[in-house]
Amino acid sequence: MLEVCIAYARDKGYGELVLWTHASHRAACALYEKAGFTCADSHPVTSFGQRLEEQTWKLKLT
Repeated sequence: MLEVCIAYARDKGYGELVLWTHASHRAACALYEKAGFTCADSHPVTSFGQRLEEQTWKLKLT
């Protein structure tokens, strides 16, 4: 599904894709990295009473 999303964005002329996730979602982060995304930002947050590490992943398409 990630590959389809990237192909669609490229086909539509998007310049970049940006994803937000948490570091605890290790499988998702591994998929993003394998697809060419880089972690552009990481910082601690509290969400639903839990301390988490929020991440922003980016992929340049152009």
